[in-house]
Amino acid sequence: MIVMKKGISPLIAAVILIAFVVAVASVVATFFTDIAGEWGEDIEGAQPVECAMMNLEVMDFSTEVNEENGNDNASLSFRSTGSPLTEVTINIYSGEVHSGSVDLMDYEEPEEEPVEEGRTITLDLVEEDVIGEEFVETIEEDDTVEVVSLDCPGVTEEYTVQEEDRTTVE
Repeated sequence: MIVMKKGISPLIAAVILIAFVVAVASVVATFFTDIAGEWGEDIEGAQPVECAMMNLEVMDFSTEVNEENGNDNASLSFRSTGSPLTEVTINIYSGEVHSGSVDLMDYEEPEEEPVEEGRTITLDLVEEDVIGEEFVETIEEDDTVEVVSLDCPGVTEEYTVQEEDRTTVE
């Protein structure tokens, strides 16, 4: 008499096969992601994948000219979406260009980590040495404030100064 050995059920075989395919696919995907990243570095002018998703948004800009004591101030609030930020350049076009770079790795608390995406950053432009105090009073309506990411070249946001952005304290 011939004794037949039982195999595994088709349901269990299907589950094992699916698990094996998922495991192999994840290994292959990781390998090709690393390879594509290395190849992308070799392409002249190519930006990292994170840069394709990055967008800057100016939330608020304001100036305060204090005629009484001369302590003029300007502040800028902005945020990055799609990718964290480590450094930006602020350009202000007001008859002449005033520009300064700000290292965001030391923003508020020295963390040595980039500012997370979506977090609003508010900078005192005089305190950060982006502009001189004497320049604040020359900023007028329709001047342009530009935020440029140094992490991702080409990612910029422009803001046009409005009348309500300017305050004079007498």
